[in-house]
Amino acid sequence: MTRGTPGIDRALTVLTVLSTAPEHNFTLAEIVRRTGLSKATCHALLTSLVDARWLLRHPVGPTYRLGPGLIALGEAAQRGFPALPFAEDALAALGDELELEGLVTAVVGSEIVVLARTGSPAPFAISATPGQRVPLLPPLATVFFAWSDEEEIAGAFDPWLAEGSPAVARYRRALAAVRERGFTVSLESADRQRLGRALATQVAKGRPFAPEVASLVAALARSEYQLVTLEPGAMYDVNHLAAPVFDGRDRVALALTVTGFPEPLTAAAIRATGARLVAAADAATIAAGGARPRHQARRQA
Repeated sequence: MTRGTPGIDRALTVLTVLSTAPEHNFTLAEIVRRTGLSKATCHALLTSLVDARWLLRHPVGPTYRLGPGLIALGEAAQRGFPALPFAEDALAALGDELELEGLVTAVVGSEIVVLARTGSPAPFAISATPGQRVPLLPPLATVFFAWSDEEEIAGAFDPWLAEGSPAVARYRRALAAVRERGFTVSLESADRQRLGRALATQVAKGRPFAPEVASLVAALARSEYQLVTLEPGAMYDVNHLAAPVFDGRDRVALALTVTGFPEPLTAAAIRATGARLVAAADAATIAAGGARPRHQARRQA
């Protein structure tokens, strides 16, 4: 992995910590404890970030919180995802109705990035936060690549795809299942819970991504994380469902995810919830000027 610039990395660490609780005012001592940086380093970084208006400093305490200078950056970044406002609206409406948490994600380079979150996490649940990143590796990427051709899949996963391995055969079956029904079904498991805890710990420490996460994702690839076949009458411990938002070139621009299911679901309940999620994703697709791939639209019709 390419080494970054220490000063920039430290500033990003501070900003990430403050972004985990944007309504909270952090003291210098809290930031030092969460980031592991020295008091002198933290104080210097905070002074520079306040000068740039990326942070606000309240004289009482003193305490710090995210500042207005980040708003312009956020708006500029959002313009790179024109479907995002429509996706947030569609997902928020569905999440409120189903009482589930929603996430909007996108592929950025070699990572999957959480762009937005709607609703409230279930009690005691480990939730993702905007800006959180995970490596673009199977089986997390099925919703983004189920509609891709073989060349695109090979280009994204060539180092990982060792033909003939059980994990690859399982992944290809998952891609076909997602393409057929229109949404992914990801199951809860001990490996998935370990990944969630690792991600939560990293964000709490101001690290939106760390290399060790890749090994935890690889463990998911060796398990039945992606549900391929829905058996009538069976009950499933579902972690999340995800459906694609398409751009105007038959490509997946974003993924809408609902999570926080309070109890196991029947196959019929999964199909019903998945259909509503696909409808919300299709509404966002149309509102943003995109279109579902023609071959799949014909098959669904």
